[in-house]
Amino acid sequence: MVQGHRVANDGELVRVWCRSGFGIARKSRLDVEADLREGALVELLRDFSSGQTGLQIVYPATQAQPKRVRLLIEKIAAAFSPSAAIV
Repeated sequence: MVQGHRVANDGELVRVWCRSGFGIARKSRLDVEADLREGALVELLRDFSSGQTGLQIVYPATQAQPKRVRLLIEKIAAAFSPSAAIV
């Protein structure tokens, strides 16, 4: 078991700590891609990567889903689809 002196549930704060040299973290490549390109962070334990995982949208179950929720889910799914352009 690994124990440290810092605990956070804020992914951005954890990224800042890592950039500042306070340790390592398991982060989404999406969160740290620019840091990796800049050399501010380096990838460790590449052989132990969990690989890609699917995007999941979690929302409360209701009998009637509001149109705005359905449209938002469709927009998010389209933005993260494999054919979506990365800008």
